[in-house]
Order: sequence, then C-alpha cells, then structure tokens
Amino acid sequence: MGGRDTGNDTVAVTDFDHCDANNLGSAILTSPDPLAGLNKLASQVVAAGIKRVSGDVIVDDRLFKQFRVPNQLLQITPIVINDIA
Repeated sequence: MGGRDTGNDTVAVTDFDHCDANNLGSAILTSPDPLAGLNKLASQVVAAGIKRVSGDVIVDDRLFKQFRVPNQLLQITPIVINDIA
C-alpha cells in the first residue's frame, strides 16, 4: 500500500533504499506514485460495485502477525499505508 508499487505486482527498490533515509541521509528515492496502492484498492472496491461508503472503514489485520525487528526497538505491524520515510 506504500509508494513502491510499480503497477505490475512488483515493488520498486533502489540500490540504497529510502527506508534508511532518516538514519543515513543519502537514500535514493523510488519513482512510483505514493498513492498507487490506495488508487488500486479504490479501483477494486468500485469494480465490486461499491459506490459509496458512510461511516468508518475498518481493516482487520488479524490474518498477519506483528513482529519486532531483531534489536526489539521497532515493531512492524501488518498494515502499512505509504511507507515513505
């Protein structure tokens, strides 16, 4: 759902990934549209016949487990929207 969907079911990455940008300061950004994942999901919702939503949209993330990175300082959750750092 982040900004690295290339549109053909692959994820854009660079030689020096932008996820390290805040720590190292010399990342190479990817070029895909950061809203591509949301736009693709919206297209699927419309294709399913849903034209209007009133109220909240709730994401059930229980299918996927949360985990902590090896140093235990960062918890990764199953749902990420726009992972650009």
